[in-house]
Amino acid sequence: MLVKLGPLDSGRIADLRPYFDSVPDPRARRGRWYSLTAILLVCACAPARL
Repeated sequence: MLVKLGPLDSGRIADLRPYFDSVPDPRARRGRWYSLTAILLVCACAPARL
């Protein structure tokens, strides 16, 4: 279930990079332009439209 959290204060922000680094990348090696971690970080920062 998705929950809209709203703005987070500095005490509630965690570095997501270690978690995203552990996600296996199902894409073929050929044709990758960006790392999966970078793509997931951009998606996490995108505003939600609910």
